[in-house]
Parts: sequence; C-alpha cells; structure tokens
Amino acid sequence: MKSFLLPLAAVSFLFAAPSMTIHKSGGSTVTLSTDEIDSITFSTQTGSKYPVHMGISASTFWVGEHGSDDNFDISNVGSAWDSHWGTNYGLEDGPQISRDKDFIPTSSSYKKKENPYYVALPYNDYQEMVYNGSKPASVVPLKPDYKKIYSADYQRDVVVTTAVSTVNYEKRKNTISKIYWKDSEVWTKKSMVKARWLKITYNGKTTYAQWGDAGPYYYDDVDYVFGTAKPAIQTLSTDYPNAGIDLSPAVMLYLGVSLSSTGANISNVTWQFVDFADVPEGPWKKYISTNAVNW
Repeated sequence: MKSFLLPLAAVSFLFAAPSMTIHKSGGSTVTLSTDEIDSITFSTQTGSKYPVHMGISASTFWVGEHGSDDNFDISNVGSAWDSHWGTNYGLEDGPQISRDKDFIPTSSSYKKKENPYYVALPYNDYQEMVYNGSKPASVVPLKPDYKKIYSADYQRDVVVTTAVSTVNYEKRKNTISKIYWKDSEVWTKKSMVKARWLKITYNGKTTYAQWGDAGPYYYDDVDYVFGTAKPAIQTLSTDYPNAGIDLSPAVMLYLGVSLSSTGANISNVTWQFVDFADVPEGPWKKYISTNAVNW
C-alpha cells in the first residue's frame, strides 16, 4: 500500500475551485468544500495476497528422473500425487532432450497432458505418503522427523514417491489450514496444492509454472511454503544445494540457465503463488496440468 499526501494548498491549486467532487467506483459522488478538507491521501494497492519468497536456492528435477547419487536416490518416475506421472507425461523430461523455441519437448512421445513448466515445493497436503525403498522411514513426510534429511548415510537403495492409495479428506494433514486457498473449492479427489500456479524470477527474467510434485527434501515445510520462514533445508543442513524449490528443465531454460545432463543449481531465486487469473499468456499456458490425484 503506497500513500501520497497532498497539502490543502496543493489541492486548491490542482482543482482551482472552492469545492471538489469525488466520483466513487459504484457511481456515486461526494462533494466537499475546500474548507472541509485538511489534506487528501491517495492510496494505490500494490503487491499480492501471497508472500514473496526471495533468496531461495533451486535445483533441477524432471518427470521420469530415476534415483541416483545426483539427486539423493529420489525417483521422479511417480510424483507425490500421481503414481504414473512419467507415463502420463509420456517421456523422461531430461535437461538435454529436444525442445522447441518455447522449451516444450518435441518428441511425439510427449502426451501433452502435463505442463512442461512445473516445480516441486516441500509440502504435500495428504497425511499418508507411500514409499518403496529399503529405508522409507528416512524420508521426511511428518514433523516429528523434521530434522531428518535425504542422505546416503541412511544406506537405502532407491526411494520412490508414489501417490496416496486413497483420496480421502480425513487423511489430509492438519496443516492444510495454512493453505491460502483452502476454502476456494470442493477438493474431493483433488489435491489442494497440485497444479497451483507460481511466478518465478531469476536474474531479471520471470516465468510461470505449476506445482507438480512434493519436495525437495521435505514434505511438511508449511511455515516456508505457506508462510515467510526460510526453507527448513537451508536452516537444518549444510548439504549443497539446500534447494527450497525444484524447477523443471523448461523453467530453468526459460530463465536463461544452461543445463548439463544433470541440470543445474542456482541461487537467489524469487517465487510467489499467483492466481490463474493473474497468469499472463506464455508457453506455460499451452498445456495445463490438473489437480486430479492418482488418475
């Protein structure tokens, strides 16, 4: 909110009249004499109802990415909400596959059902998450285990996130109360966060993307995702890159980041939730993902 204060003398000069008529947005008017006015404050609403997260580290991830040493053995063949994410996407969305000028995959295998502009944030609205792997307890879906992080020290093989087995509102986390848009629709068979839109800025460039998966590292970092705290990983660990957001190859490339076969890590990213009505036209709107779960 910005305010501009004009003294009476300035107002009298501007309007050059003993009275002033104010036209209100509803069509009504208010007329005041200059004797009734001490000063006028003009206000313009700026900003957004959603906080801006600045100075965030980001890493690259992609649909169909298999677990390896480069990504802490976390597979992205499935997502937190869709156990067949890779199948529904149609191909492994690797950093160096063929893409058009808008960074959309050119392969005929791409099914055009999912948005290539996607991100992961460290929160999942469902209480229960299912993991396959030698040490699934080492993954961090809940706050009692908040300080555990993905690490080779846990000596597991590959941890694969898959969608929840049932879609039941009663199995959502209590922390859904922090979700800004929690009352905006009926969430039956839908995730409250999947496919939500974000504005992402890096090095003077801005793109838009949809929330596609949970992570990196954490699944209940509600104070960061729906608050103003720093990402938990940046305060609880020194493991590089301590990313607070994962960005798809299309997002990275649009932001001007050069990608190797394993992607890239960048710092000082700014992101913010945005409503769909505030998302401008761009390649990110060519193929739009839905918030359906386990479809």
